[in-house]
Amino acid sequence: MDNNIILLDRLVSNLDINLDLIMQWNNGDPIKKESIYLAQKDGAEPEPTPFGHMHHNDDIKERSNDWHIRRILYFIKYPEFIKNIELDNQCYGMYISPKVVVIDGWHRLIAAILLKLEYIQVQYGGRLDLLKYLSGDTDIEPLE
Repeated sequence: MDNNIILLDRLVSNLDINLDLIMQWNNGDPIKKESIYLAQKDGAEPEPTPFGHMHHNDDIKERSNDWHIRRILYFIKYPEFIKNIELDNQCYGMYISPKVVVIDGWHRLIAAILLKLEYIQVQYGGRLDLLKYLSGDTDIEPLE
């Protein structure tokens, strides 16, 4: 995977992220952006756990929404660590779709969205035509 700079708004659109309902790590208990803002206002302590390869961490799904919110707050407080978000493409058999999947970096991505960053640094291992669109090298979004 190469390091690439991409436009955040194009990634958010490709991922079909609902900006009011940010993420759902725990079944049936979504995290809303208002919950993150409220925790920040209330002075919740950011969670400084080392980042990267959280998908290898079995207990990530067992963590509370409060932990996830504090993790997002960490990246809001330290935006210089919003980098190396691992992205790839959805695959169906031999077909590689033009839809992005986040392999690792949801907390960083959500922080970037809430900070309204224009660009983010990612590690992308997917289709080059989609990378050209995400990075702004072309305005033609691949549909197939």
